[in-house]
Amino acid sequence: MILNAKIGLSEREVARTFIWLLLIVVCSQLQAQESGGAFPPQRYITSGPRHHWFGYYDKLQFDPTGRYVLGMQVPFEHRSPTAASSR
Repeated sequence: MILNAKIGLSEREVARTFIWLLLIVVCSQLQAQESGGAFPPQRYITSGPRHHWFGYYDKLQFDPTGRYVLGMQVPFEHRSPTAASSR
């Protein structure tokens, strides 16, 4: 096979990888059918032109009751804060 030569795998390794991938797909499909295939309800909790994110090492994103969310709101993204950023 041309693919085998390009990626450096034997036919047996390709077959083994294919079987593993097939097994993963089948198991995930069975799990989706078992759970009804539905995700929990979702809703937006932020809005506006500012950027919102969560990034704390020793804190939980949600409180144990699920009522409160911990996060940050900043007016910029993709740079470090400057003295002018705090105004």
